[in-house]
Amino acid sequence: MRWLILLLVVLWSTSANAEGSGSATAPSSFELAAEAQLAVVKAPFFTRNFPELEAHGFVLELRGRYAWSPDWAIGAEAPLSLMNVRQPGGSYLREAAWGNPGVFIRRRIAPLPLRQRRLEGWTGASVGLPLAEHGGAASLLENRALEAANAARSYLSPESFTPAVLPLTLEAGLGTRQGRFAAEATLVAPLLLRLGRAELPHEARLHRLGFLPSIRLGGSVDLLRFLRFMLEADAAVAVARVFEPREPASRLQLSLRPGVLFALGRRLELGLTFIAPIAGPLGGSAYGGALMLRLH
Repeated sequence: MRWLILLLVVLWSTSANAEGSGSATAPSSFELAAEAQLAVVKAPFFTRNFPELEAHGFVLELRGRYAWSPDWAIGAEAPLSLMNVRQPGGSYLREAAWGNPGVFIRRRIAPLPLRQRRLEGWTGASVGLPLAEHGGAASLLENRALEAANAARSYLSPESFTPAVLPLTLEAGLGTRQGRFAAEATLVAPLLLRLGRAELPHEARLHRLGFLPSIRLGGSVDLLRFLRFMLEADAAVAVARVFEPREPASRLQLSLRPGVLFALGRRLELGLTFIAPIAGPLGGSAYGGALMLRLH
């Protein structure tokens, strides 16, 4: 967590300098966010030797975004899994595994008919670089660390934590704000093109193509000028998996994400979120909380 504390200091200093510079009244075009999620996970896995994984640790993500106009933005993100993975004998081994970094573009859509109803839409597309770590063939520690991170996110980010794939993702959303209240709905559709076996044994069931869309419904209310309460309900559907679990598992995963957001100045925000999978393959066997820092 040292890097997160250091980043908080850097962001706080940057925020303070920006607020005192006199240019803080101009709309900001750059956003930097860092998130650290603590997770405890028990989830299905893909091989005879490891039909199930157990792990606890952190999922880290750094994201940057630049908007060159009110309607267009580009960005990049880099995920990292830091997990203690349980071995068959009951001991735990610490493993760090990078996920797939990605770049994205996003367009805001707000024609007059939407604005008249206080609505705003957006669409986006992203491509991931197939750099997620995997192996070694005997222990599959990196594969299991990545799948633990995927489960910790309630299967909402398969494009980030699936190894040996080329991820292509489309998304679209619609949001509204009425005074202190806001709501939004987002559809995310990751398409995963498998490029290799990720060192999984030949017994593992693999598919060339994966399609794992999710629907996210969120709402928030500003309780105070500096405090916002948020609630999100998500549904991830494994229409087609790249790697099939060894044991049969539901293709639907529901989850809830209550949280709070603190404004620590004009440009710096701190978010705290609890993540609770409901039913599905993770119901009652995975949970966690996330700390997010955002400079905008």
